[in-house]
Amino acid sequence: MEANYEKVTNEIIAGLENYKGFVSDDNFFAFQDRISTMKKNIEDAKEEGRKLKIGIVGEVKAGKSSFLNALVFDGKDILPKASTPMTAALTKITYAEKPSAKIVFYSEKDWENVINLSSKYDEFFEMKYNEYIEKQKKNHKKNHKIITDIHIQKTKQELKPYLEKEIPQMYISCKELTELAEKSSVDVYGKLGGTEEISINELNEDLSNYIGAHGQYTAIVKHVELKMNNDMLKDVEIVDTPGLNDPIISRGEITKKFLRECDVAFLLSYTGQFLTQEDINFMCHTLPSEGIRNIFIVGSKFDSGILDDNKSKTIEEAERKSINIYNNQAKNNIDACIREAINSEVLVRIKESLPPSYVSSILYSCSQKRKNNQSYNAAEANVVKNLMRFQGFQDDWKKLLSLSGIDGIKKYKIMPVIEDKEKTIEEKNKNVVIDNKNILLKLLEDMNIEAIQNKENLQNYDKYELEEKLNRLHGKLNTIRISIKNIFESSAIEAERLINNIIPNIKLEISNYTDINVATHTHNEHRTVDTGLFGLKKEHYVDVITTYSANVSDVIDNMRNYINRSVLYINDEFEKLINVKKLEMQIKDCAIGAFDLKDDKFNEQDIIIPVRNVMNKITIPKMNINEEQYETMIIDAFSGAVVEGEEIQKLKRQENLVFNQIARKLEENLKSYQRQIDEIMSEQAATFVDEIIRQASKNIEQLKTQIDNKEESIRRYNELCSAITQYKLLIQKMEM
Repeated sequence: MEANYEKVTNEIIAGLENYKGFVSDDNFFAFQDRISTMKKNIEDAKEEGRKLKIGIVGEVKAGKSSFLNALVFDGKDILPKASTPMTAALTKITYAEKPSAKIVFYSEKDWENVINLSSKYDEFFEMKYNEYIEKQKKNHKKNHKIITDIHIQKTKQELKPYLEKEIPQMYISCKELTELAEKSSVDVYGKLGGTEEISINELNEDLSNYIGAHGQYTAIVKHVELKMNNDMLKDVEIVDTPGLNDPIISRGEITKKFLRECDVAFLLSYTGQFLTQEDINFMCHTLPSEGIRNIFIVGSKFDSGILDDNKSKTIEEAERKSINIYNNQAKNNIDACIREAINSEVLVRIKESLPPSYVSSILYSCSQKRKNNQSYNAAEANVVKNLMRFQGFQDDWKKLLSLSGIDGIKKYKIMPVIEDKEKTIEEKNKNVVIDNKNILLKLLEDMNIEAIQNKENLQNYDKYELEEKLNRLHGKLNTIRISIKNIFESSAIEAERLINNIIPNIKLEISNYTDINVATHTHNEHRTVDTGLFGLKKEHYVDVITTYSANVSDVIDNMRNYINRSVLYINDEFEKLINVKKLEMQIKDCAIGAFDLKDDKFNEQDIIIPVRNVMNKITIPKMNINEEQYETMIIDAFSGAVVEGEEIQKLKRQENLVFNQIARKLEENLKSYQRQIDEIMSEQAATFVDEIIRQASKNIEQLKTQIDNKEESIRRYNELCSAITQYKLLIQKMEM
């Protein structure tokens, strides 16, 4: 019969408490510490996996807010729709009995970056507009027409959508933010760098003010932490991500950090433009190459897909045909991207998630309103009206719910991964128990060996002989002090040699992590030069201008990868350079070699047990390094997420600076660890034999006390050995 680990370990600790004086303190505390460590690891795993982290990924217009409103808020328009990548603030949704929202505003530096990028929009727009005017003037001159200033000004407004096609999206987004801030009545600089807690009454109205497309504070909101009293959220944490093509580096890094921790990702794509190459590229650049265990592709606004079918007669046929079309489209587009080797590692995982699921948030909203006898809004009424042309369609809440696909997402996607997550956590904890079983069994066996040895000593020796044995042990160990000292000093020298080899290697490793992808862009610039007599002749020239850009986030990723690789390498080398088990064997062999093995009064356990107890106390440090300070060094050095022109060289110089600082920090830590190892080895070289003698003396003094009541003491040792046998069986059968 298997028993719970807590019940088993509590029973064993309570049992061993009854044998104080018969179990050495070192062995008892070692066993107790191991159990405490095991329990902490299990609790940490439970805490870590308590919530399932779900990321909602998709470009603006993919219908993410509507999807979450349907999934979490029963179709109510709680989360407002964003109009641009910048107004799409990162929103984290978790459970709380009392609904509330925490608003985090941009820092002053963040807002300064927005302003700088907004001014670049103005520069780009003027340049593109002037190019257009030059073209128009040239064409009008040929036709002997005059362009008036009024006409030009009018054309400037009319051409805005056309000209913006050639302007980077981040400049457009930042321009929209600054314009939105100017229109609002809020004191922008009074809010920057702060947070605001709001209690939620009319939730949709309150949030619209902060993250709505025209909200009073939308322009300066960095992210929102939303807490709702919704039972579904008790086991999950949901984040609506704005994407990673973010002009604000710090916000982009927050998104990246969450996605690295994510368990599940829903990739949303509008069925009207389902999984285009641009859409797939966005997903590939957004998703991390590892970490996310489950990926689900979701075709949003599926009602429009069904309504695009002009041939099917029944709603069932239209639904089936639409699904087949989009399934094939998804497979073909992903296969095409794989052939072009666009982030193939992530793409393969996306392909494995096929076929997609399809949802209509508007139909879900209709189903809930019909169920509760509420009226449709104009958009909902129009969709239902258009669906009436299909045979078999009914304006019934169950039919609308089925077509919406939302319940299918909850039932067949979210709930299974929640259950799977729990299984994963349980499996992880089972492994913790399994890993600790052998250690606990070994510690119990150490107690058993110690008990058997002490029982034999009681049976074979009197007080005088025990004292004589201790003196003999003392004398022999004193003869090997120099040998023991040499073993530890040699280990310290070897550690220093290996650490000195590690340092140049981590510096050389930098070159493998400093590549920056520089993108090339070209555009035409038009100019007119006066030539001929009196400059009456005009000649028009077109110059092809090439510009270059690079992403700051590439450097941050390089930095993280370098740190992770270096720390892994250093810790692996540490395990090689200070092999405690090998050291223990050397010392045992040295100590045992001092004795006459043919002597009937010599027992190896008199040496082995105290040596093992002392060695168990030796711990070697592990390398750790905080990457956040280096991330800040990169983020604070640049005004936006993308750099151009001369800024690229500045980015490379900053990368070299940061990497060199990391390497110096690693070197400092290694030198510090070398000193720690020297201290550990020096201390052991000076005290190891004394500690063995102390433990042996303590044990023999204990035996001398027990010998006054020899029969009872032997009986207690026999009981302890029997109890340990039972404890071993309990450990073997122990489970979560």
